[in-house]
Amino acid sequence: MGKFSLYSFILCLFISATVQAQQDLKVAVFDPEGTVEKTLLEIVREEISSAVVNTKGYTVLERQLINKVLEENKFQESGLVSDAQVSDIGKIMGADYVFVTTISALAENYYISCKMIEVATARIEKQFTGTTTDGINDIPQTAQFIVKRLFGENVKQQVAQRAREQPREPVQRPVTPVTRQAEPVYYGNLTASGMNIYSSGRALSRNDVRAMMANTDALRYYNGGIKKRKAGNFLVTAGFVFIAAGAVLTYALPIEYGSSYYNGSYFEYDYYTEPDYGFLAAGGLVGLGLAIPGFILKGSGKRNVRKAVDVYNSGNYGYSEPPAAFEIDFGVTQSGGIGLVMTF
Repeated sequence: MGKFSLYSFILCLFISATVQAQQDLKVAVFDPEGTVEKTLLEIVREEISSAVVNTKGYTVLERQLINKVLEENKFQESGLVSDAQVSDIGKIMGADYVFVTTISALAENYYISCKMIEVATARIEKQFTGTTTDGINDIPQTAQFIVKRLFGENVKQQVAQRAREQPREPVQRPVTPVTRQAEPVYYGNLTASGMNIYSSGRALSRNDVRAMMANTDALRYYNGGIKKRKAGNFLVTAGFVFIAAGAVLTYALPIEYGSSYYNGSYFEYDYYTEPDYGFLAAGGLVGLGLAIPGFILKGSGKRNVRKAVDVYNSGNYGYSEPPAAFEIDFGVTQSGGIGLVMTF
């Protein structure tokens, strides 16, 4: 009897939760409109959706469902859609409410307006607006603040203090690198030959070069060159090992042939062998597949070193160049595997 009562209690809880889920109001959050960057529009939409999801009694419809309905019914999710049309779209989606948002630039800040349209009546149930006080930095807080006000929460927009405090931290950051960049000046102009760097005809060690180029983009190019050089040497060595292994196996494991003939009294067998050139072909293909990228990496490493010298000599320590059209990189994964990446 006790066990039956426990089962009945669990069943009642399940039915109660199911009924409660069915009673949640469904909300369709449309993509915001406005003449601002697409990234800002996506941020505002996600923040509004997050705030609605975390409000008890409401369920947000999937974005894929919204886009599918708009596409199938040839509706435009923009200012060309009236509130009545928004209501029609919401009915097709099975939504109870639709959130329509606009965002506009207002001097250095952003003005956000959000209205909550009741699908059944096509009337604006609620509408609230907000303006950021720290430009782009407090857009997420402002969007969530607006939604909370729409749902009747008595909250205040507490962003002004954070907005004033945020710029204070990075103001003093440039002071340290300026002092450090002056340290390597005594080396004078540098020259590069292959992977070696010279100052006044004297070859510098890697530690000297790294100390000299500290806190400059030149160091990034130099370290990248060393890394590519090591990876290239490894691939070239591995490639030649595969080629050599294929050549050795070609003759160490030859293909054996045999034939028999009757000499009048009994059968005799003749055996002969020939090299298995399949090993040579396989080793050659794998070896070249490793060696060729290795040579490319070694050449790329030399170019990195020359670039490091050019950047250092120019004194333009903030220099950066556009990404290469073709790049090969090599490294070891955290699990101990070896990876080769070719970027086009």
